[in-house]
Amino acid sequence: MYKMLGYGAGGSGKTTLGISSFWDFDNYAVIDKGIWIRLGQERNDSLRVPDEFVQRFAVDPAKPMNFVGELREYLKALQVAGSKGQGPNWLVFDGLTELAYAASFAYNLAPLDPGDRWGEWRFQKETVGQIFQLLDADALNCNIFATARIGEFRKGIQNKQSGAVQGRDPEWLSEQKYFPQMDGWARHNLISYFEYVFYLEEEASPKKGGMPIHRCHLITNGDFKVKNNDSHRWEAKKLPIWVDNPRMCDIVAILEKAGEPTIMESNVTYAEKEKV
Repeated sequence: MYKMLGYGAGGSGKTTLGISSFWDFDNYAVIDKGIWIRLGQERNDSLRVPDEFVQRFAVDPAKPMNFVGELREYLKALQVAGSKGQGPNWLVFDGLTELAYAASFAYNLAPLDPGDRWGEWRFQKETVGQIFQLLDADALNCNIFATARIGEFRKGIQNKQSGAVQGRDPEWLSEQKYFPQMDGWARHNLISYFEYVFYLEEEASPKKGGMPIHRCHLITNGDFKVKNNDSHRWEAKKLPIWVDNPRMCDIVAILEKAGEPTIMESNVTYAEKEKV
């Protein structure tokens, strides 16, 4: 089972890539068992996914946490179905950034303790963290592809007189400039809940007047955060650093190749390999 997160700016192809796991949007045909969970305003009607494969969870601004209870129960029901072999093979969870925003919005409407500077952090940990726990590929018995918007690391402004840097984000992002956009607790912990985190962006066509390219980065090769559990095999297997205009079948084929053991890996111990 694969558990992937794709993040990027609007129009970078996140939802399209996820939906391609079970829906052929070129021919409007089902190619696998899948469900598209849409949170808040996440949508892409141009894909023409039939309603029977879509589960919508709208966010009510007056009661922004109401949908979370419904979402929890729905994911639990999917786990039961998955244990019986009756669930989907692909779950596209569209809107992790929306989920975090809803939690922050809800807390600001009625903070438990206005003087508690860590109150929102703990509130997010309890609400968003519950959803993260339920998005378990093994428990759901299906592959998961989630989406998030893009956030930008603040480098801060240096005071010319004192030399102090103000407004800088914590060092947990190292030298990367872009990362999956979340707030509070979720921002620091999101990546830990996924085996693969891919960065998507829209590139201009190399041909004048050509269609733009939607590029999915599989390995960190720029100022953005990518997580790949198979990265230690990447160079030896000569796998692509990015894929242009991919479908999910392209991504899975690459990951399957990455997961295949080489002759050395299957027959030689690590200690023996070091001697070679």
